[in-house]
Amino acid sequence: MLQLTYSKNKLQFKHPIRTSRGEMNTHDTYILRLTDEIHPDIYGLGEAAPLPGLSIDHLSDIDHVLSVLQQTLQAYDIDSFTKILPYLEDEYKLYPSVVFALQTAFYDLKIGQMGKVFASPFYDMYMPIPINGLVWMSNADTMLAQALDKINQGFTTIKIKVGALDFEEEYQLLAHIRKLYTADQLGIRLDANGAWLPSEVFEKLERLQKFDIHSIEQPLNAKYIEDTKKLCCKSIIAVALDEQLIGYKNLKEKAELLQYINPQYIVLKPTLLGGYSQCNEYISTAEKLGIGWWLTSALESNIGLCAIAQYCSLQDIVLPQGLGTGGLYVNNFEPEMRIQNGMLVRV
Repeated sequence: MLQLTYSKNKLQFKHPIRTSRGEMNTHDTYILRLTDEIHPDIYGLGEAAPLPGLSIDHLSDIDHVLSVLQQTLQAYDIDSFTKILPYLEDEYKLYPSVVFALQTAFYDLKIGQMGKVFASPFYDMYMPIPINGLVWMSNADTMLAQALDKINQGFTTIKIKVGALDFEEEYQLLAHIRKLYTADQLGIRLDANGAWLPSEVFEKLERLQKFDIHSIEQPLNAKYIEDTKKLCCKSIIAVALDEQLIGYKNLKEKAELLQYINPQYIVLKPTLLGGYSQCNEYISTAEKLGIGWWLTSALESNIGLCAIAQYCSLQDIVLPQGLGTGGLYVNNFEPEMRIQNGMLVRV
């Protein structure tokens, strides 16, 4: 029979992490350890890493949910659990981070190599994954220094968090970078985390258009569906939906959302969406509609990040992915990856 244990893990950021939603100094995650009593020395690990203010998981209930799940799994072995997993995914759909962790731990256990979640190019053939360099919110001088450092590290695409500083400061920051590097030399993605209002977003994007921005993630709050649709239709700068995707739990709803808004891109976070099956549905729907996509971590530790990287490398990767968050913590787990010349590589 399956045995589930779990422990709470407080990750400490090297520096406070700022977004337009606020500041984080620590991040609480849960590490799930799944074993089968027949082979107790082999285990699978998964990570539930809900984000306060963004995840739909009820954070105060996570311990109780995991306790119930712990009791439930004792009724199954590996073979029977394979059949029941889709039902558990549906039962715990309001706890997407737990679903992601459970899937990861089970797939890891099933393969039996402790750390291998998928037979994938990233894991088996050490195939690197192109990623963007992430520039976190700070004062303008520090953000510029971050951007230049990422470029010196070999990144050809950087992603800059916007929406917290005065817009004129962000505008001048982008102007400075574009004076140094053309669009052929450097791709720039922006991420506003829903910080801007419908009354201001068109003017802001029209001004930023001159900097050849590749895309902007979630310029408007997810509640502004109609305005986001208009923004995508106008195509001032390509729009990537991120937070907008959270909470749609079946294929029909996902398809209706993407068909209605018709964004240029979508950004997929398995922790926030409910794991791999949810991402599969978004990817297949997006590709049918001609919508681009990339995967992004959601501040998981190296356990969750490595699992996402393995899943990512199973896909037909066209664009740089958002998987460069492994170095954010002072107390992360031993990495199986490193960043090299703008690539995530397995070590």
